[in-house]
Formats: sequence, C-alpha cells, structure tokens
Amino acid sequence: MGSGIHGWTWCISSKGERQPVEVQAAQVRCLIDAYGLNRDDRIRVFDSNLARQEWNVQFWSQRLRVDADMQPSSKKMNEIIGWTKQERALVES
Repeated sequence: MGSGIHGWTWCISSKGERQPVEVQAAQVRCLIDAYGLNRDDRIRVFDSNLARQEWNVQFWSQRLRVDADMQPSSKKMNEIIGWTKQERALVES
C-alpha cells in the first residue's frame, strides 16, 4: 500500500525537530483523504507503515552481515537500523 510508505516517509517522524505528534497525525489524515481510502484501507495504512519499517530493519541488518568489513558503511547501516526502530516505536505508540 503506497499510502503506508508515504505516511511514514512524508508525515511521521520521531525526530525532535519535527512537528508534534498531533500535527503529524493531521498530515496522515490529509494523505489518507487525498488517497480517498475507505475505513478498512485507512486502518491498513499503519499496518503498512509497520511492515515497511520491519522490512527496512531486515534489509539493512542483512546488508550489515554481508558488508560487515566496510566500517563506514557498517556505521551508517547501524544508524539506519536504529533510526528505523525509533520510527517504528513512534508509529506503534
């Protein structure tokens, strides 16, 4: 579901410099309305967010195992994994 990934990447962020959660929720509602989603699809947006975040953690964790000898890349991959887990915790809350 495209709106799930867009909801995460465009509207939801755990970064401190982003708007309060209430503003982010309003942005998600705007996105959902723009997609014209029905009630059932609206509920699946957050499941889609969580699924994409889980995919992201798995993908980068696998890359980390494959490219473990590349220190700059390993550092960056760990940052991405940590950031994704932080984002997921926000969506789950």
